[in-house]
Amino acid sequence: MMELIEFYKTYIPALEKALNYVNKVDFEFRGPDSFIDDETIRNNLDKFESENYHKHEKLFNMVSNYLDAKSHNFKVIQGKDIEDYKKELIDEINNIKKKYF
Repeated sequence: MMELIEFYKTYIPALEKALNYVNKVDFEFRGPDSFIDDETIRNNLDKFESENYHKHEKLFNMVSNYLDAKSHNFKVIQGKDIEDYKKELIDEINNIKKKYF
Protein backbone atom coordinates (compact mmCIF):
# COMPACT_ATOMS: atom_id res chain seq x y z
CA MET A 1 0.00 0.00 0.00
CA MET A 2 1.35 3.36 -1.02
CA GLU A 3 1.79 5.90 1.76
CA LEU A 4 0.76 9.55 1.48
CA ILE A 5 4.29 10.97 1.34
CA GLU A 6 5.31 8.42 -1.30
CA PHE A 7 2.21 9.32 -3.29
CA TYR A 8 2.93 13.05 -3.17
CA LYS A 9 6.64 12.63 -3.96
CA THR A 10 5.68 10.81 -7.14
CA TYR A 11 2.42 12.53 -8.09
CA ILE A 12 3.33 16.19 -7.46
CA PRO A 13 6.36 16.31 -9.81
CA ALA A 14 4.31 14.59 -12.53
CA LEU A 15 1.45 17.01 -11.93
CA GLU A 16 3.82 19.97 -12.20
CA LYS A 17 5.11 18.64 -15.51
CA ALA A 18 1.53 18.28 -16.73
CA LEU A 19 0.72 21.86 -15.72
CA ASN A 20 3.83 23.14 -17.49
CA TYR A 21 3.21 21.10 -20.63
CA VAL A 22 2.63 23.34 -23.62
CA ASN A 23 0.01 21.85 -25.86
CA LYS A 24 0.75 21.93 -29.55
CA VAL A 25 -2.90 22.08 -30.61
CA ASP A 26 -6.11 23.05 -28.86
CA PHE A 27 -7.77 20.29 -26.88
CA GLU A 28 -4.46 18.50 -26.37
CA PHE A 29 -3.42 17.92 -22.80
CA ARG A 30 -1.31 15.55 -20.83
CA GLY A 31 -2.25 14.47 -17.35
CA PRO A 32 0.23 13.60 -14.60
CA ASP A 33 0.14 9.91 -15.54
CA SER A 34 1.66 10.83 -18.91
CA PHE A 35 4.86 11.75 -17.11
CA ILE A 36 5.25 8.49 -15.19
CA ASP A 37 6.77 5.74 -17.30
CA ASP A 38 6.43 2.87 -14.85
CA GLU A 39 3.02 1.24 -15.22
CA THR A 40 3.17 -0.31 -11.75
CA ILE A 41 3.75 3.10 -10.18
CA ARG A 42 0.89 4.59 -12.23
CA ASN A 43 -1.39 1.78 -11.07
CA ASN A 44 -0.34 2.35 -7.44
CA LEU A 45 -1.08 6.07 -7.78
CA ASP A 46 -4.49 5.33 -9.26
CA LYS A 47 -5.24 2.89 -6.46
CA PHE A 48 -4.14 5.40 -3.82
CA GLU A 49 -6.30 8.10 -5.36
CA SER A 50 -9.39 5.91 -5.57
CA GLU A 51 -8.96 4.67 -1.99
CA ASN A 52 -8.18 8.10 -0.53
CA TYR A 53 -10.12 10.46 -2.76
CA HIS A 54 -12.28 11.99 -0.06
CA LYS A 55 -9.31 12.62 2.25
CA HIS A 56 -7.60 14.69 -0.44
CA GLU A 57 -10.54 15.72 -2.58
CA LYS A 58 -9.60 19.40 -2.77
CA LEU A 59 -6.46 18.63 -4.77
CA PHE A 60 -8.04 15.82 -6.81
CA ASN A 61 -11.08 17.94 -7.68
CA MET A 62 -8.91 20.89 -8.68
CA VAL A 63 -6.77 18.68 -10.92
CA SER A 64 -9.83 17.01 -12.44
CA ASN A 65 -11.56 20.34 -13.10
CA TYR A 66 -8.46 21.89 -14.62
CA LEU A 67 -7.61 18.96 -16.90
CA ASP A 68 -11.23 18.62 -17.98
CA ALA A 69 -11.34 22.30 -18.89
CA LYS A 70 -8.04 22.06 -20.77
CA SER A 71 -9.21 19.02 -22.69
CA HIS A 72 -12.32 20.90 -23.85
CA ASN A 73 -10.47 24.18 -24.44
CA PHE A 74 -12.64 25.97 -21.87
CA LYS A 75 -11.41 29.37 -20.73
CA VAL A 76 -13.39 29.45 -17.47
CA ILE A 77 -13.64 26.98 -14.57
CA GLN A 78 -16.33 27.55 -11.95
CA GLY A 79 -16.57 31.22 -12.92
CA LYS A 80 -12.79 31.76 -12.82
CA ASP A 81 -10.40 32.37 -15.68
CA ILE A 82 -8.55 29.12 -16.35
CA GLU A 83 -5.18 30.77 -15.73
CA ASP A 84 -6.35 32.08 -12.35
CA TYR A 85 -7.63 28.60 -11.51
CA LYS A 86 -4.25 27.17 -12.50
CA LYS A 87 -2.54 29.61 -10.12
CA GLU A 88 -4.82 28.42 -7.30
CA LEU A 89 -3.93 24.83 -8.15
CA ILE A 90 -0.22 25.70 -8.07
CA ASP A 91 -0.75 27.37 -4.67
CA GLU A 92 -2.38 24.15 -3.42
CA ILE A 93 0.59 22.15 -4.75
CA ASN A 94 3.01 24.49 -2.99
CA ASN A 95 1.12 24.09 0.28
CA ILE A 96 1.40 20.32 -0.04
CA LYS A 97 5.09 20.57 -0.81
CA LYS A 98 5.69 22.73 2.27
CA LYS A 99 3.85 20.24 4.43
CA TYR A 100 5.18 16.96 3.06
CA PHE A 101 8.51 17.60 1.35
